[in-house]
Formats: sequence, structure tokens, C-alpha cells
Amino acid sequence: MFIKPTTTKTLLIDLDHTLWDFESNSKVALKQAMEHLNILEWVEDYDLFFEAYEKVNTSYWEKYRNREIDKEKLIIGRFEDTFAQVLPKAKGLGLRLNNSYLELMPLQSKLLPGAWEFLEYASGKYHIVLITNGFCSVQRKKLYTSKIDQFVDHVVISEEVGAPKPSSKIFQYALSCANTRKSDAIMIGDSLEADVKGALAMGIPTIYFTDDELSGSEVKDSDYLLSITNDWYWIKEQL
Repeated sequence: MFIKPTTTKTLLIDLDHTLWDFESNSKVALKQAMEHLNILEWVEDYDLFFEAYEKVNTSYWEKYRNREIDKEKLIIGRFEDTFAQVLPKAKGLGLRLNNSYLELMPLQSKLLPGAWEFLEYASGKYHIVLITNGFCSVQRKKLYTSKIDQFVDHVVISEEVGAPKPSSKIFQYALSCANTRKSDAIMIGDSLEADVKGALAMGIPTIYFTDDELSGSEVKDSDYLLSITNDWYWIKEQL
């Protein structure tokens, strides 16, 4: 059951894995970058390589979000650790691969099913604030390339704010951009730790964007959790 708060004026929406198809776009961009640097020819099974990279990358982003490592350690370490695990021959090429990857990734434009239709609909009814953890130059290019920048009123990026989700600082900044009270906003995001717990801790009504209901078991009793779903078409109908 979904009960929309009657005063909703603003939607705070995550970008990667919520609107922008990060997994598909990242996989294409990394393969292109590896091909450009002549690393791809050393890989027997790219799917297995990418699977290993995804696990390492997720771990590094968690450390970065928790401020355990800095940006430089993140961008180099995620590739060097992957190389150490599955492609030792590429050791030392982490920085070059990262730079090529970050140039190619925001040129990808695939959105998750229903995301475009939802934004097209919602932009006429709500103030839309994109709130994302990431690097400014990359995240803004993603919006431009996928052409969803036209639907967004404000873009709030952790690197600019100086605090990543789930910090209350970035949520408060996003609300202030829209001149909106937390009770008048809805947060929509896929990360339990960064998006959902961060917003719920602030008292912001939240939609957990996932098809894994079990992963939301620890927050399902929150008064501020509106729904657990990754169906943009269904969310559109409710809002």
C-alpha cells in the first residue's frame, strides 16, 4: 500500500542505479577503455573480469563514502586491486584505465526502464532535485548525454557539497536548494545505506528503489518508508 504525503512538492532522486543504468553503461565504457589501452586482449572472459571489478568498486565506494579513503585512492585502487585478483599482467595501469573509463562512461546514455517517462511526467508536477554521490564532471555529463538534464531543477553532487550520502549535510543542502521542508519531499534511491537510511534518519519520506524486498527488512517498519519497488511506471501512477 502506498500513501503519498499530501504536501509533497519536491522529489529528491538518486542518479546511478536509480535513473541512469549504471551497470549496463559502466560495462560498455570499461570495455571500450580497456580496448583503447590494449588491455582487453589480455582478458579471456570480460564478463568475469567485470564481475570482479564490480565487487571491488563497490567496496571502494563504501570506503570513500565512509571517508576511509580519498578520491585518489578510490580511482586507482579499484582497478589495481581488480588487476591483482584477475589480471596481474595489467599491474600499474590503474590510473590510465581510470582516466579513460571516466571519459567514456558519461558518454553512455542508457536509462532504467520507465525512468524517462517518469521524469517527463514528474517535472510538470514537482520540483526535482538530483542528489548523487560521485564526481562533478562525470555526473553532469551523464545528465547531458542522457538528455534528462531538461527535467532537473537542481543537481546536488557530493563532491561539490563536501559530504556524501548518507550525511545529513547533503540532504539538508538538497532541501535548501528547493526551499522545501523535509515533510514536503520524497527521496527515491537504490542504496539502502546511502539513500534510504540517510533520508529516513532525516525524517524524509522515502521510496527504496529495489526489487529486493528482503534487503529492506531493517527499515520496513519506519514511519517514513513509503514503498519498496524499482518500477518507475508504478511510482508514476502513485505520484
